[in-house]
Amino acid sequence: MAEQHPTLSPSPSPARAAEQANLPCYVLPSTNLSRFYGRDDILAQIDRIFHPDSGTSGFSSIALHGIGGVGKSHVALKYAHTMIASGRASAVLWFDCRTESTFAQSLWEAAIRLGVWQGDKDDIRVNRVAVLGWLQKAHCPWLLVFDGLENTKRVASFWPSECTTGSVLITSRNHSVGFRLADHALEIPPFTVDSGSQFLLHCLRVKDLGNGDQADQTEFESARKVSESFSGHPLAISHAADWIQERSWSIAEFLEIYGKNKGHFHYRGPKSHVLSSIWAASFHYKYPNSCKHLLTILTFLNTDEVPEQLFRGASEEAFNPDFGNLDTCASEIGMSNLLEPLLSRGLIKRNKDTKALSAHSLIRKQFWYYL
Repeated sequence: MAEQHPTLSPSPSPARAAEQANLPCYVLPSTNLSRFYGRDDILAQIDRIFHPDSGTSGFSSIALHGIGGVGKSHVALKYAHTMIASGRASAVLWFDCRTESTFAQSLWEAAIRLGVWQGDKDDIRVNRVAVLGWLQKAHCPWLLVFDGLENTKRVASFWPSECTTGSVLITSRNHSVGFRLADHALEIPPFTVDSGSQFLLHCLRVKDLGNGDQADQTEFESARKVSESFSGHPLAISHAADWIQERSWSIAEFLEIYGKNKGHFHYRGPKSHVLSSIWAASFHYKYPNSCKHLLTILTFLNTDEVPEQLFRGASEEAFNPDFGNLDTCASEIGMSNLLEPLLSRGLIKRNKDTKALSAHSLIRKQFWYYL
């Protein structure tokens, strides 16, 4: 988007902005959604929350959370396009919350497109007041998307809490964001083995497999195995489709080559950064050594769930001092303090009913190669 911005007349005051805004106003990323697949149940849940059957929809907010690469942003973008296509939103504004600078740029673009701009693109405070002022005075339906919001402080002073209409979608790896800010929280899970295999076929634009022909049946079964190998992780499956298409492989060929060269796909290959970069920042974060030690143990145990008691009952001598000991696990508060950084970055999950810890198999694989 060009950065030549108008220098014509001053922005209208927030009181007049609602009447003078440039509507309709849609500020969205240019992401290609041609590979978007499924998620109908989640899209329907979002719509029921934002547009209840009662017909009385005031201000409402939802946090979409899940592990990296699971498709949270794509679900939010798909829903935004659905709102636009149905004519149920006069304004849809997308805010990239990954960094302070991307958030400032998003605020500036929203202010420019709405026609309520003030100051320059680096003046977050002025543009925040301008856009928030419009939201508070607007009588038309609008949707905000805070994408990649891991730190609630970034939008705390921009949260439209005084608005009586409108909707907000948040995407985050941190499940706590939904509790702190949003009215509702929905987890975006990986695909099941079946839906993951169908997603792979969708990416490859392959139809009518598994209907009797032996070659088709082999491809159909191979697609299921690819989905199973990546535990239904959407970005990994999409990445597999890229390899298959670009090299004119069959799905069965990919499966065989992947089995012999996993390190190449996950870490050393020219495109391995597509997968490794998902969790690079999380892996490089300066955790206490004991946090990395715990994640290492979960990786090497390579099982879906590990009882928390395994760490609670271990002695200090059982661990490598180079990683740090886990003696803090002896108390409940010590254990929770140890888990919090890993939970907040979406690297692990804790089942509060069984008191068991888990990490998605792809996270375990990537951490293995990171080590």
